[in-house]
Amino acid sequence: MSDSAISDLLAAVGEILANPGLSYDSDSEAFDVFEGYVFALVIDVARAMNLQVTYQDMHGNTTDDLVFRTSPGYIGNGGYTHAVLTFPEAAVPDLEVHVGVYVRGRSGVRHECDVLILEASEAARGRTRVRPDKEPSELADHRACVLAIECKYHADGRLKLGEARGFEGLHVDLVHPHTVLASNGRSGSVRRYLKDRNRGVAQSLTPNARPEVGHVQQLIAAALRAHRDRWT
Repeated sequence: MSDSAISDLLAAVGEILANPGLSYDSDSEAFDVFEGYVFALVIDVARAMNLQVTYQDMHGNTTDDLVFRTSPGYIGNGGYTHAVLTFPEAAVPDLEVHVGVYVRGRSGVRHECDVLILEASEAARGRTRVRPDKEPSELADHRACVLAIECKYHADGRLKLGEARGFEGLHVDLVHPHTVLASNGRSGSVRRYLKDRNRGVAQSLTPNARPEVGHVQQLIAAALRAHRDRWT
């Protein structure tokens, strides 16, 4: 990843989140910053939909220091930051947005979700039931997921068909229509493979690619609207 590319991502994350404390810097790995950028796009969409956004640590304390995972983990482990999304409609349950957390699929298999929106009540359950000896007990349940975004960053810009197949497996096991594959790369084979299955995909995604940014924001907004409509 070029210095200018990572600088563009860092600038976009900082501008959207508007927080003084951010765990990414110029020495961070490209794929980590890309996940943070996609997280920031979720926040941008939430604000545009008039949702209240607050940042909390794992203990529920409001914080301005945003610390994100750089390797996957359980939702109840580690001193990481998540966002809480509160809808204007009181009947709509709060959501949380996390980076790099595990989810239990319908099969019982553990999956990593690079950026995950899920019901806040399920996230709270995971934080209060940390039992390392019983791994599935602290996995977020797929039925509480609102949107799972698979992030793929490649310095050479080549999105691989095998990654699309892996994403398809994630989609099927989460049993949920709102999944998105987001990548800075591009592949005609990936596009055809996922289009044939009517899956959400955002290719060539960079802060300066306005049509692609708008496309992934539409996919995020659709998931948030579906959650709101379910309760109103």
